[in-house]
Amino acid sequence: MTITSCNRYVSMMLVAVLLGLGGITHATAQDDADDESAESRDASDSSGEDETTDDSEEDDEPEVDADKQIQRATDRAGRKATTRAIRHYEKGLRAAPEKFPTAYYNLAQVWEAKEEWGKALLHYQAYRAAARTKPSEKEANEAIDRLLSRLSDGLIGNLTLDVEPEDNAKLYVDGFLIARDGDLKKGKLFEGEYTVRADIKDYHPAEKTIAFEKGASKTVELRPNIKTFYGKADVQVNKEDATVKFKPKDLDSPKGPDEPITHTSPLEEPVELVTGKYLLEVTKDDFHRWVRYINIKRDKTTNVQVELSEQLPEEIR
Repeated sequence: MTITSCNRYVSMMLVAVLLGLGGITHATAQDDADDESAESRDASDSSGEDETTDDSEEDDEPEVDADKQIQRATDRAGRKATTRAIRHYEKGLRAAPEKFPTAYYNLAQVWEAKEEWGKALLHYQAYRAAARTKPSEKEANEAIDRLLSRLSDGLIGNLTLDVEPEDNAKLYVDGFLIARDGDLKKGKLFEGEYTVRADIKDYHPAEKTIAFEKGASKTVELRPNIKTFYGKADVQVNKEDATVKFKPKDLDSPKGPDEPITHTSPLEEPVELVTGKYLLEVTKDDFHRWVRYINIKRDKTTNVQVELSEQLPEEIR
């Protein structure tokens, strides 16, 4: 059984285990004790897995293995050790926010059972954003509506994000994917402090920490800055001691140069430049001025061959 199918199976189990016939169960100290007891029993079962050793050793891992973390969470949830499953769900989802959408639903079920309304609401929205299918969207919306119906309107706040550029933007709250693109204005949050981040390909992430009060509506501006990328220009001139100028015209990054970059031929190696459009100008006394527009592309080398031609002697021009 794949991890994805395992997640769906565990999701169904969690609904049965956590919700019950009479509604959502209340989390108590006894619930946590039951989790610990289940973990202790599982540690000595036929699988031979030592839970305590396993969890402590993973903290020393230089990189988080998302697949392993979600599998650990699935295993623990399947053994009703839901409290111990939480940390593995969170690690796996932060490491791979879009890979395991059903894990968001499973984690939301756990938090709802523990009456952690803010976290449950957050992860139901994350499930909707990560899964991106009609059935999952319907399932998420039904869960969100059910949760909101149990809470007074004064407890829930609306989050509006003003993100530029908006296309291909992804919104994360506390490291969990919660919305993307045109859905960035649909956030609903419980009171508390959150870290909000907007990610866009080829841009530096924009991040802010916000405090959300009960029933508040908040607009947050996020302005990711485009990253600076470089390419090269390999300019070969048929004459020595010519002046070679790269004049910026339309660069991809605001961090690019404002003034011309000047070299003298021969250029022994390609010149590294910020990506974008330049006017290449090559001049030499007694030779006609040579100009061309060139485009510098990311991680590419633009080759230019310059042939300077002599001017007529001044007396016969």
